[in-house]
Amino acid sequence: MTAFDCPEQASLIFVDHVLTAAAIHMLTTYCGVKQKAAVRQGGLAPWQQRRVKEMLEANLKGDISLQVLADACRLSVRHFTRAFAQTNGVSPYKWVVARRLERAKDLLENSRMSIEEIAHITSFANQSHFTRTFTQSVGESPAAWRRIKRG
Repeated sequence: MTAFDCPEQASLIFVDHVLTAAAIHMLTTYCGVKQKAAVRQGGLAPWQQRRVKEMLEANLKGDISLQVLADACRLSVRHFTRAFAQTNGVSPYKWVVARRLERAKDLLENSRMSIEEIAHITSFANQSHFTRTFTQSVGESPAAWRRIKRG
């Protein structure tokens, strides 16, 4: 199942991420807009980094828009996403997924919850989506990772 099959289940931050990438691609590929060489400076200021991480941690489900995050940093969406990636090494969406996977690892190792329950608690669309994302990131399925960790 993909976000296109069940758009009502897609997180807002994921949708923003995809739409922004598509818009940049269309503008640069079909409209002749040239991307300026970005002058890379310090990324997010410490206060912006703290604020955004607090907001994202409070909403790991991903139902927060890039506009809301950018506004909290007093930046445009484009500048925010670039600065966030420069500071954190990944896009806001990928950062949220990584945090959800960290939470899932903790639950796999330290609880007796089923993989389906963990998928639900960590805001994946379903167990299949969780297993696919976990396996791509970790290299093992959640069940195999749990067995290895528990010895």
